[in-house]
Amino acid sequence: MNTQYSVGLHRTSPRWLLFLAAAVVFLVASEHPVNSSVEKEKRVREFVAAFNARNIDGMLALVDEDVQWLSINGPKVTIETEGKTALGESMRRYFKSCPSCKSSLEWVQIAGSRVTAMERARWSGKTGAKSQSGLSVYEFSGDKILRVYYFPADVESRSNRNSP
Repeated sequence: MNTQYSVGLHRTSPRWLLFLAAAVVFLVASEHPVNSSVEKEKRVREFVAAFNARNIDGMLALVDEDVQWLSINGPKVTIETEGKTALGESMRRYFKSCPSCKSSLEWVQIAGSRVTAMERARWSGKTGAKSQSGLSVYEFSGDKILRVYYFPADVESRSNRNSP
């Protein structure tokens, strides 16, 4: 039996309606990961901006209650902080010990539930301006940062700063 439905001024078969519905679902579903990826990158940028502003509450608003801050050095992974409260306390100590520290994102890439970035840290040392760069990976749980992995940094010497 070939059933026809009236849509507007035209008659349409159920197959065409099914195809149209599937196409709409596909388009909506394919847009969601793009939006969530954009949102994750935005959250990482907001986190770094809050860090630079010394806005600990702003940083903590972007992380999960069970956030972990991890350092990776060769085969060793160290949990630097675990939990929102511990991260806040750690940031207070860090900002007190390094009032000139700032960070910038040289590049950012999305990798599923993670955002990878090359971060450049800058600060004033006893012998002048210092800089180092390192790879970081931000892992998300929903819209919150769950884990931040930091890999060993490459410290720049003054002579290398202007090299390509």
